Amino acid sequence: MFRMEKYETIITKGKVSASDFGYSYAAWGSNFFIIAAGLFGLYYVNTKWEPDAGDNNILLANVALGFILFFSFYMLFLTTRKLKIIFYPDRRLNGTKEKIIQQLKTLNHWRLEKTEKNYYLFFENNILIQSYYITIVFDEKGFYLNCFPRFARVFDFGRSRRWCDELYEKIKTCSL
Repeated sequence: MFRMEKYETIITKGKVSASDFGYSYAAWGSNFFIIAAGLFGLYYVNTKWEPDAGDNNILLANVALGFILFFSFYMLFLTTRKLKIIFYPDRRLNGTKEKIIQQLKTLNHWRLEKTEKNYYLFFENNILIQSYYITIVFDEKGFYLNCFPRFARVFDFGRSRRWCDELYEKIKTCSL
């Protein structure tokens, strides 16, 4: 059976694998556990609690559990969205693209986590702002970038996307 290269798999799927940078099944499972607990809580509150006259406990519990459920579903949505790659066109030769990536690694002090043919995974450790796992994949058409927040802090107000755009601007201005 033909096995695709890592970079081909990422390009075909349109997303990176969360397991490459340690986003484990436990992290996914915690969201699903919170959703299950919230659903059970809603069931329990609405079937077992006895309403008292003038008491708003059931309403408050429903609102709180509804918020928890909404937030958990939203976190799952954001996580899957953050795994998607962003394509940036570039017609330079692959050898030049590899040199550009090495230049970016040195310039930004990234730590190389994994590498294969046309695939690089870096870790950018920031002290004051969010740290990111940076995936760079390239082929003849261009670069495919992904910046995934460390510790899966996917609630970053669009910083992941802006960081990918800033990286592409640096790539465009790199001269070799």
